[in-house]
Amino acid sequence: NHNHYCLLHHTSMVNEAVWHPKGRYFSTVFGDKRDLLIHSLERNESQAPFIKHNGPINGVLFHPTRPLFIICSSRSVQMYNLKTQVLERKFARGMTVNTCMCMSPSGSSFIVGSQDGKVLWYDVDGAEPSKVISLRGGSISSVAWHRSHPLLATAGHNGDVNLFHISEASVEPLIVPVHLIRIAGSKIHSALSMQFHPHQPWLFLKDNQEKRTILLYSET
Repeated sequence: NHNHYCLLHHTSMVNEAVWHPKGRYFSTVFGDKRDLLIHSLERNESQAPFIKHNGPINGVLFHPTRPLFIICSSRSVQMYNLKTQVLERKFARGMTVNTCMCMSPSGSSFIVGSQDGKVLWYDVDGAEPSKVISLRGGSISSVAWHRSHPLLATAGHNGDVNLFHISEASVEPLIVPVHLIRIAGSKIHSALSMQFHPHQPWLFLKDNQEKRTILLYSET
């Protein structure tokens, strides 16, 4: 067996890399968060998509089962069909400024965090948010949806991390507060990014100021 690797050169610093759940594609956001590339491992090629967006990109997502690609910029949330190369849907955001985004494992819903502390729940087949909740702690810097547990985490710029029980099975979206991780008094000052373990109820948290620090929170 031979080991293979791929080295990609971008014109400026890469801000984010997001994989398709099936592992055949990934996307990179680079530059001043306005440049975007989609890379295909099967075809061994990279391309700048047809997509137009407003403002810096704060998050991108591949739908797990459909050829859909969602871009969250500060001013808009838009969903594109990568197969037909058309704009599938623009999602209403009201007066909020978007900061981050995550998708449910099923691909039925996604969450957008905003600068004014709001968490907006969207159905991929609807334009308006299904549910909006307001949190204390200022701007939402990161959101994460667990792949195998009904858990959602939101991180505020004040260092607070809110954990919620979340369900798509009910008639209306269900978000129930479970626990508040208040870390302002610790060595962590504000959460830059979070990621759940794919199987365990563990949350990895990276600090915004001390970039060499990563914390792991578990149920014990």
